[in-house]
Amino acid sequence: VGFSDVVLEGDSLSVIQRIQSKCEDKSLIGAYIRDCRELGQGFNTCFFSHIPRSANEVAHVLATMGLKSGEQSCIKDGIKECAREVVERDK
Repeated sequence: VGFSDVVLEGDSLSVIQRIQSKCEDKSLIGAYIRDCRELGQGFNTCFFSHIPRSANEVAHVLATMGLKSGEQSCIKDGIKECAREVVERDK
């Protein structure tokens, strides 16, 4: 995609803590945690950060849109029209 330094935000504190931990995760989501860690190593810098769900509304709208469409997309410039109202409220 062309990104070298990224901050990945999530609203699940327990998931972010598991990703940031150096310990092996043997839970039911352990494989996903390992995948996140491995994918993060593909960047110059990758920081996983917890944010409250109330601050994550734009991501929720975009994820819901992606699930409904069944298509993959990447937003590099601008914002999808369906999320514009949420973005404006978030400013």
